[in-house]
Amino acid sequence: MNTQHAEERQSSIEELLGSAAKAAACDAALAELREFRISDESLNAIRTHAAERQCAGLTAIYLGARAVQNEQLKVYLDQELEAEVTTAIERMKGTPEAELLTHALVAITGNGSEQELDEAANYFQKQFSAAKKPDKLAHLQALSMLARQKHTLRKSHGAAAENLAEQWKKLTGKSPSVVLQRLISQGS
Repeated sequence: MNTQHAEERQSSIEELLGSAAKAAACDAALAELREFRISDESLNAIRTHAAERQCAGLTAIYLGARAVQNEQLKVYLDQELEAEVTTAIERMKGTPEAELLTHALVAITGNGSEQELDEAANYFQKQFSAAKKPDKLAHLQALSMLARQKHTLRKSHGAAAENLAEQWKKLTGKSPSVVLQRLISQGS
């Protein structure tokens, strides 16, 4: 009987320790989410906890964590592509292809200055206008329009985006995460 009681007590202790570990993992995951970032480990902790509890609130938190993870992946892919394009531009420096890639990078990412966005829009519009078969180069017109749109958004939302980033820093004492920076910039 003592052996059975000891085994039950040990099982209860292990269960409590497991619950405490899960709770700590969820607390750590929520702390990450508050900063608009999430690790794979934290996402798995939230997913497991939400699946075990079948709670609408936990499911909502899990889906929010997935949205943050998606934005993190987009940031990573954008950075990887930008580095690859920059390397190609440096390798082809002085060629028409390098100029095209430079303007395309600005138009697609919107990471350039207002002047660079204007230059990209003008470059693609000029290329499109000079084309003998414009129907084959409609993508150039689209890139010109994209650069102009990003320029307009930057002008109209730039101050609001800067204010949001400043307010975040005041509230948290930290700079916005790359995910939050991306979300802020999507409005500008």
